[in-house]
Amino acid sequence: MKKLILPLILLVVLAVVISRMSEVKTGKIDLNDLPGVYYLANAKEIDRESYWSYVILEMTGNRDLVKVAKCESRFVSTAVGDRGLSRGIFQFKQATFFWFAKEAGIEKPDWNNNFHQIRAAEWGFNNKKEAHWLICARKNGLLK
Repeated sequence: MKKLILPLILLVVLAVVISRMSEVKTGKIDLNDLPGVYYLANAKEIDRESYWSYVILEMTGNRDLVKVAKCESRFVSTAVGDRGLSRGIFQFKQATFFWFAKEAGIEKPDWNNNFHQIRAAEWGFNNKKEAHWLICARKNGLLK
């Protein structure tokens, strides 16, 4: 089973790259905007926590975001909390996500897109909004 996971992940990443090639060719996106491609191509074994920790660090350079994502969702992309009101790896509530995404300049934000959640969370942290993750921010010593 483990031997099948890495090829499957690589196949998914390749499919994403291929599906976005028109954007690459027109200059709308750089291959470096697809986090984890190098990491996945060179990994022998990978787990969800390692992957998302790497992606968050590559995208933001902020270890505190990794701590909060781990606390909020254990890096489960499909996590749903607060009786269905929060979702994703950063457990954004819908209104907060769209507010942060707009401020972060995310075009066509998608609440279910982990990469959009990372960018929105990065904006939140860069603008002193850590209290939106109050419990996890406190657990990780980011707030008193």
